[in-house]
Amino acid sequence: MQGVQVAYYLVHSMAAGAGFAERDLEAANSFSAAASAVGIDRIIYLGGLAEGSPNLSKHLRSRQQTGDALRSTDVPVTEFRAGVIVGTGSLSFEIIRYLTERVPVMICPRWVYTRTQPIGIREVLEYLTAALAVSESSGRILEIGGSEVVTYGEMMMIYARVRGLKRWMVPVPVLTPRLSSHWVNLVTPIPAVIARPLIEGLRNESVVRDPSARQLFPAIEPVSYQTSVERCLERLQASSVETAWSDALSTSLCSVPPLILTNQEGMVMEHRHQIVPASSAAVYKVFTGLGGKRAWLQFQVTPREDGQSLLTQTAFFAPKGLFGWLYWYGLYPIHRVIFSGCIEQIAKQAGTIANQSPILNTTPA
Repeated sequence: MQGVQVAYYLVHSMAAGAGFAERDLEAANSFSAAASAVGIDRIIYLGGLAEGSPNLSKHLRSRQQTGDALRSTDVPVTEFRAGVIVGTGSLSFEIIRYLTERVPVMICPRWVYTRTQPIGIREVLEYLTAALAVSESSGRILEIGGSEVVTYGEMMMIYARVRGLKRWMVPVPVLTPRLSSHWVNLVTPIPAVIARPLIEGLRNESVVRDPSARQLFPAIEPVSYQTSVERCLERLQASSVETAWSDALSTSLCSVPPLILTNQEGMVMEHRHQIVPASSAAVYKVFTGLGGKRAWLQFQVTPREDGQSLLTQTAFFAPKGLFGWLYWYGLYPIHRVIFSGCIEQIAKQAGTIANQSPILNTTPA
């Protein structure tokens, strides 16, 4: 942290399973102590929105205790507390997304009727960055949310309307967080060990009761949940897809798995990797010369130290509703043969071009 004036704290260890609350406290205390040791001016932290009560879930209590740990030294902290963040990667929103996409008739436990005030990822980022220039936010706990209060059930129905899906809800008097987490694990990519503490937190209302954030940041205009969903779904367009950090990591490894199938941003992504005995320039020349109507494919070539190249081919499919998912998995054996042949042919042609052209067989410095 040497030379740093303001440090952002966005760490959460719930994905590691049991014991996340203890790990979060240890990490926050270490971070705060290090910030104090070098004289950082301020810490900006993004926590969870909920009214303090004895019935607060372990997850939300941990989020607030993490803020307390960051305040344990002399470094001022700006703590933003948000409920459901509507954006890719937000686990609460991903649960909403996958349940609505995959389940036409939803069995609704009590937590589906809990009120919340969801906020778009765009507004969250605006608050986090604007705090740098608003000194009055230092040492404050600020509650942030969108323009409306809705229930989790209403969130699902609004999402379904935006996607053009018909969904029905069947209320049930009880469905424990444990049973709900296993249900979520069954129909979404989110494991039960993560889903359970999240669902336990859904019984607590996450509604903005302190208007201080709106007063300190009047230029930030909260939008409706539907608007945030529409923005999020724009990422399903080909031009908006971003490479995941895990893709960048895999390309740097010595041993690269030939096939990785993932769910991300509401999409199915099939990543294929192949070492090509040719320069990146030769490989690039081949896949940029592809013509005709093809599947939604993305190609990336990375030079290797041994003079060869790592070719990555990613096939994207954005399924709509349950039948969209069934269509993908039903035809996946055929897709697998096609996509496998595609990357092999590119590698073969690149090797031929490299042998014929000494210039294209030279790896750029």
